[in-house]
Amino acid sequence: MERAERNIQRCDTIIKELLDFTRLPKLCLETVQINDLIREAIEESNIHETIEVRLKLDATHALHIDIEQTGGALST
Repeated sequence: MERAERNIQRCDTIIKELLDFTRLPKLCLETVQINDLIREAIEESNIHETIEVRLKLDATHALHIDIEQTGGALST
């Protein structure tokens, strides 16, 4: 019986994950400045210490994105 219960739970998990994968997520759009998005992505990148990164950001546009769907890099 224990083995059957484990297998049932495993099947339930697989079905739940498949259903979650196929559902369209509800988006929570936020306005983010492109410069901030790029800067944050660079800061969170694992860039080797021997590489120097210089940013000259002058974009004036913003994006409407779901922060969680982009990996949660920015928090406003």
